[in-house]
Amino acid sequence: GTLARSILNTVEIAVVGAVLTCAVVALATAVAHRSGFRLRRSLPFVMLFPRAIPGIIIGIGFFWTFLLVNPPGSTLRNSIWGIMLALSVRSLTIAYFVMSAGFATVSESLDHAARSGGASWWKTMTRITLPILRPALFASFVLLFISILNDYDPALFLVTPGHEIMGVSMLDALRQGTTGPVAALAMVQVAITVVAIAA
Repeated sequence: GTLARSILNTVEIAVVGAVLTCAVVALATAVAHRSGFRLRRSLPFVMLFPRAIPGIIIGIGFFWTFLLVNPPGSTLRNSIWGIMLALSVRSLTIAYFVMSAGFATVSESLDHAARSGGASWWKTMTRITLPILRPALFASFVLLFISILNDYDPALFLVTPGHEIMGVSMLDALRQGTTGPVAALAMVQVAITVVAIAA
């Protein structure tokens, strides 16, 4: 039914969104903190910005973007991937906090040694720096997974029939005055969150 579908959709969005966002944030943090890119100093502000905006405003922004930029707007608006994009953007600041702290613990002398040995910036990041930061990457993934799993306000304007998520399904059930599904979905959220934290 709708509730089972919303659970599967939410878990799928949380897993895929956390993996992709973790990869994007790791790369953006590497550029911001360990590169000579001219605009690198603006990247931290870009990654902090989504958390400063109310989630519902982000959702409205994505809704209108999907309407006006077509293709691929209609495809994203009528699938779970548009919801995933909005929820991932909303949560990426959390991953940036973890990754920036991780980069601060890795000495830049390792980068300089690799570069003096002939390694490119990309090879230095992928072969030396990011492997050292595996714990930070994993922590970012878990925090992103939990954040996306429990978030719902950016998705309020993006959910379409067949692409429900748990948070919005709970709101719909509460609006109709049926508290049973709300309690059941809340317990599922708690259970999945506990498993993720235990990992």
